[in-house]
Amino acid sequence: MQTVSADCNVMFQSLIEREWICAGHPFQLRNAHSAYAEGAITGSQESPVFLCFLDAVYQIIAQYPLSFEFGEEFLVFLFEHAYASEFGSFLGNSEMMKVELGVKASTVSLWSYVNNPEILRSFVNTSYEPRVSVLWPSVAPQSIHVWQRLFFRWQIDWSEQDQLRKSASQWRTKERELISRALSLRR
Repeated sequence: MQTVSADCNVMFQSLIEREWICAGHPFQLRNAHSAYAEGAITGSQESPVFLCFLDAVYQIIAQYPLSFEFGEEFLVFLFEHAYASEFGSFLGNSEMMKVELGVKASTVSLWSYVNNPEILRSFVNTSYEPRVSVLWPSVAPQSIHVWQRLFFRWQIDWSEQDQLRKSASQWRTKERELISRALSLRR
């Protein structure tokens, strides 16, 4: 499925780049009422369509947490940068507008930052297990959950959960190293 590993991140990034950015999703119009906007909603074009997409991906990750090489932290990161970013990936309403504004000359791509190995490591799901079967997520109302990490990020202290996740990740990495070493010793 969609991944964010050093080899496979191209799939999810390409999906966003091709179907959202290059296809001309009007990020400037849709996200005009961000945290940095002044006043009330000003037009019928304002709509959190990209957020709905990210939430749909989150719902699948929540149902199949081992089937994605990235976790919800990456989706939150994308959400934040779609609304306010020092990167040029989500600026403007079209590729033509980006050219007119000189976005590519004055900013860098979000993907060049994300693909830095040290940054990429923070988004990788160390519990990932490749699967060959198709994912069939449930759409039953009881299967859909509020995306707390995004919508309650300022109300809940995530530090303990982050520490537990970091510790589990370190143990999982160590386990994989030991398994790899054991296999090499058996040969």
